[in-house]
Amino acid sequence: MFTENINSIEILRFENLSGYSQITQFISTRKGGVSKPPFDTLNISFKEEDFTVVLENHKRLAHAVNVPVDNFVFCRQVHSGNVAVVTGQQRGAGVYARETALIDTDAMITNEANLCLSVLAADCVPILLYDPAKNAIGAVHSGRKGTVAKILTNTIERMKKEFGTDPEDLKVGIGPSIGSESYEVDTPVIEAFAASFPGNNFIQMKDKTHGTLNLWEANKFLLLTAGVQDHNIEIAGIDTYTNTDKFFSARKDGLTGRFVAGIMLH
Repeated sequence: MFTENINSIEILRFENLSGYSQITQFISTRKGGVSKPPFDTLNISFKEEDFTVVLENHKRLAHAVNVPVDNFVFCRQVHSGNVAVVTGQQRGAGVYARETALIDTDAMITNEANLCLSVLAADCVPILLYDPAKNAIGAVHSGRKGTVAKILTNTIERMKKEFGTDPEDLKVGIGPSIGSESYEVDTPVIEAFAASFPGNNFIQMKDKTHGTLNLWEANKFLLLTAGVQDHNIEIAGIDTYTNTDKFFSARKDGLTGRFVAGIMLH
């Protein structure tokens, strides 16, 4: 990834997606907004903070990435495996109120222009997908539960069905999220991953009931299993838990804001 500073707003972009003029893609940080602690400063989520403050952050981010704020599409994320196909009718969902965001959804796909698919995160894994052959995009929120539910697999399968996507054509960016050294989990999580990923070692055991979970490698495994080419996958490798000066981390800070990963076709 590389960083841009635009009007005091710090934006990250994936290297492997940056060469395509057909898309805009970005990940925000916590810098450049108007939120007060503990949401300081570029909080994009309406869930815990005053509406007018978050809306101002939406507008500032939209200006920085040169995307009309009404083109953003948000979803009410519930750590599910659910994927929504977004059309022009959903343009602006969740921009002015959380209640208008797409319900019970953790991934969105589209092949329509001017829809900025936007997923929120603060330790969970934001993932952006682009199919340059079919000119289709996806944005995925894949935390611990979403990874167990294989939401990334569901997203690719839905892109195949809706747009005729060949996974070998997909370019994918796995964004900043909690790193394996920071993410300690206990028996229920260990058992859930053992059931969903038999024979894999995405959890490094520390003792009989605790281990550390590598969500980056688990989601990369899902991509490779779906047919995505290894050289088409970029992992940011940025641990939100140890970089709270730049990113929100719910596990580190408890009550905090959310940053956003977005992708849009022109």
